[in-house]
Amino acid sequence: MNKDNIFKLAKGFRGRAKNCIRIARERVEKALHYSYRDRRNKKRDMRSLWIERINAGARLHGENIHLNRKVLSELSMHEPYSFKALVDISRNSFPGNKVPKKEGVILDDGIGNAKVAADMIALQMDSTVLAYVLSELNCRHNYGLDLFLLSVDEGITGYRDDSLETVKRNEVQYGLPLKVVSYKDLYGWTMDEIVKTIGLKNNCTFCGVFRRQALDRGAALMRADKLVTGHNADDMAETVLLNILRGDIARLSRCTFITTGEDGPIPRCKPFKYTYEKEIVIYPFL
Repeated sequence: MNKDNIFKLAKGFRGRAKNCIRIARERVEKALHYSYRDRRNKKRDMRSLWIERINAGARLHGENIHLNRKVLSELSMHEPYSFKALVDISRNSFPGNKVPKKEGVILDDGIGNAKVAADMIALQMDSTVLAYVLSELNCRHNYGLDLFLLSVDEGITGYRDDSLETVKRNEVQYGLPLKVVSYKDLYGWTMDEIVKTIGLKNNCTFCGVFRRQALDRGAALMRADKLVTGHNADDMAETVLLNILRGDIARLSRCTFITTGEDGPIPRCKPFKYTYEKEIVIYPFL
């Protein structure tokens, strides 16, 4: 390697390492060695993480899936319903491959708790695990809490059907009363009707506002004292970044509080604030 290339690679090094050829050559060689080593280690760690995610997602639906693990890992984490569709395709394509479905925690729509009450979140397993943990702790330590499940039906065709069935199954499994509130009953509109009226742009704004109000109104109908949601540490980090990018200083100052809305009729709590999404996904299989 010639002198110019060495100094080009050594740009930004401290002290004489950036302008003394003898020192720069040693530092560059060592840096390239470490770079090669850590690239391989990074690939190894990512492959391990992909396998872990796919394993959790596949075991959740009682299936073994053989596809590109990188794509599957992203689907299992960020597109749970698409992942479930792949599971169903795999199961239907090989009718002889009969794998018993696991009873227990299933990828579910939106469960939390009311009085302590519940919420619907992006990765629905958070709410399922939250419902189980609160119910288990309440029984084990005899806290005397009246726990309820609350779910929101936005009226999106093919999006909530399986989830609501899972919510009802968890109602029986955990022995907790369930309340399902829908946009149609509360506002006279479903999200499908809103999309037909306003188009595909900005419909998430309507859905977000309606959902928050639906949770508050559902908790009020159940006379809840608190609304507990399944937001985890990953969700908190995303919220902080969004508020920074938006320059929303007011929300940035309060978005990380474990309890919000204390000045309102029903405060909201986030017990999983310090729990990573990965830990919540793995928890049901421990």
